[in-house]
Amino acid sequence: MMADGRRREALKATPEQGHEDAAKPVPPFVKPFLWIIVAGRPSTVLALLGAVPAEGWPTGVYLSPGGAEPGGMLRVGIIVVSELPRDRSTILVRIMAGGAALRAALADLAALPADACEREVASMDVLELRRALGSEPNRTVEEEEFIVSTQNIVEEIRDEGRTEGEARALLAVLRGRGIAVPDAARDRILAERDLIRLERWLERSGTSATVADVLDEPS
Repeated sequence: MMADGRRREALKATPEQGHEDAAKPVPPFVKPFLWIIVAGRPSTVLALLGAVPAEGWPTGVYLSPGGAEPGGMLRVGIIVVSELPRDRSTILVRIMAGGAALRAALADLAALPADACEREVASMDVLELRRALGSEPNRTVEEEEFIVSTQNIVEEIRDEGRTEGEARALLAVLRGRGIAVPDAARDRILAERDLIRLERWLERSGTSATVADVLDEPS
């Protein structure tokens, strides 16, 4: 009897709960959004989608209206790399698109400071693409140009790897000898990009008594 009573109470509560749910506002429909990155201007596609220059975005970014307008329910953003401004904010996108804009994008990447985040993000992608193209028996002219144009970047990456290795080795020697390394000195060592200087510091670390003796340069 007690179970039947609980069942009746539950049945009474169900319609009321359903009524409360029906009274809740329906969340707005969020239109799907797709981004497409292209090297050159796809005039026909832009026209079919009704895409127009996006307000508040750099030159070269287009948005379709979605909804019942041309382009349907799927709202599309198209980035035309050849029309993007040639500045730091667009380097990674220009590299992703490839094509005729790739050479300039790689040159802009190489011109950035050694500690720029864009270099760290893009360099690994450049290396992977070079490895993939290197295994291709028949490469296009554009692919050959990419391999040649990125040689300097590869050499810089290798140099950065060597300097980082020397810096880590130096810190390991100092730690092993029980020599205290203040944060400022540690940051200086890790930021050093002169391989010859790092090698000189590493040689001194075996006989010096303090980190200052290692890093101080003779006048």
